[in-house]
Order: sequence, then structure tokens, then C-alpha cells
Amino acid sequence: LLCAALVCGRVISIVDYGAVANSRTASAANAQAIRTALAAAHPGDTVLVPAGGSFWALGGISVTGLVNVTMEIAGILLADPDMKAWPKMPGSTTDCVDFLNFTRCDRLTLRGSGIVDGQGLPWWNRIIIGLKPAYSRPRLVLIHQCTNVYVTGLTLTNSPSYHLNMDTVLHAEVFNLTVFVDRRAQQGLKEVISRRRERVGDFPLQPEDLNTDGIDVSGRDVWVHHCNIINDDDSIAVKPTDGSGYFSNCTRDMLFEDLVLTGFGASIGSVPPHPNVN
Repeated sequence: LLCAALVCGRVISIVDYGAVANSRTASAANAQAIRTALAAAHPGDTVLVPAGGSFWALGGISVTGLVNVTMEIAGILLADPDMKAWPKMPGSTTDCVDFLNFTRCDRLTLRGSGIVDGQGLPWWNRIIIGLKPAYSRPRLVLIHQCTNVYVTGLTLTNSPSYHLNMDTVLHAEVFNLTVFVDRRAQQGLKEVISRRRERVGDFPLQPEDLNTDGIDVSGRDVWVHHCNIINDDDSIAVKPTDGSGYFSNCTRDMLFEDLVLTGFGASIGSVPPHPNVN
């Protein structure tokens, strides 16, 4: 029965749930269509963002508990940078939820030849200008406390913050992934900040000021290979777990190889460990 499900699972297009291509005004409805399609997926199913169109969507596309589900992005998924309309964390008016969020899923696959475009420039500009309210910037893809994860083929570009954040995962493979950040735009923004700081005697811009990391990962048993990451921050950052012991009390058993990293390269332990981690 499991083999039959793997071979014969349905292909669920987000268009069948009301998603409309090439219309920014449909971004809220498109986000809901994607959420509904993912929630309707059974083991063995594939949720499809079809080729031939660009689908605008607001953030907060969150799903929990998927088992043996694939999300295939063949078209273009655009994150609408409408910060006022972007969903916020409960009880907050400024803490923006992440764009795509997968929590406690097993045998989760994200694949395709398509693009997830975070439309990050308006978010980065807001930091430079210092506009209020100071909205927190969402991550483009968050995979949290998931097992048996596969990410391949996609292009992630211009995230407001981190591009792919695999937080406390167990058994994950990322390969043939492209991360692209408009480095020229970012470097221009950083020069503006640096000049401002020089005028007030402050320190030059630090890497964390824009924080558009390529892949940030914590957990156990992770293999990242044959990826191309072009950004102006940590290309890969290996981070400690949160100390919850959900899969492991510390980040371990990871292999990174055959990578092209254009940015700040790969780092380990760029943030301090949790007090409960040995």
C-alpha cells in the first residue's frame, strides 16, 4: 500500500484551489489557496505550483504534520512585500511570520525547476531608511522539527532574511539548490549604512545587518551538496540546536561538499549555544 501511494499519489495544482497567476492583487487569496492545497495533501501526493505563471502570495503559508508530501514549484512564487498586509505573529503588529513554514513533517520534499522570489529589496530599504514601525523580516523557507527532508532543484532569491532555514531537523538532504541575492543592491545599501556610521563614529556595517543567509541549519544527519549560493552574507551557517533535545541536544553529523559559495562562505557556530547544550 505504501509503494502504491508513492507511485500513484495525486498531483494537486494550487490553481484548482483558486490560485491566480500574474496578479499581485490575488496575493492573499493565493496564499490561502496554497495553504488549503497543502492541508488537503495525503501521503504520496504532490502539491504543484504550475509552470507558465508567476503567483504572488503573502506570507504565513504554514503547514504542520505532513507525511510523505512533495511540494513541486515549477513556476514562480513571489512574496508580496506588502508589510502592512503581511501576517504577523499572534499578539504582535510588527513581527512578520515566515513566507513558507513546514513544521513537524516527515518525508517532506521541496523540489522543482521554479523560483521562490522573496522580493527582499523593500525590506532591506526599510532598514536603511529606518522607517517605523520596524517590521521584523520573514525568512523565505523555514523547515522546523522535520524528519527525512529533501530539497532540490529550486532557486531561492532575494529573501527578506534567511533563504532556507532548517531548524532542528533529522535526516535531511539539500542538493542542486541555487540561492541568489542581488549583491550589487545589497552592497549599495551597506555603503549607505557605513557612511552614516562613519559620520557618527560608529562601527562599519556588520554582516548581520541584512542577514540574507543562504542556508542556516541545525539538527542531526544533514547532507548539503552540489549547491550554488551567491549572496552577501553567510552562504551556509551551521547553528546549535535550541537545547530542547527534540532530535539531538547538539548539532552534529553534517556534511557539506561540492558547493560554490560566493559570499561569506561557510561558518560553524556563528551564534553561541543554548545553555542546555553540552
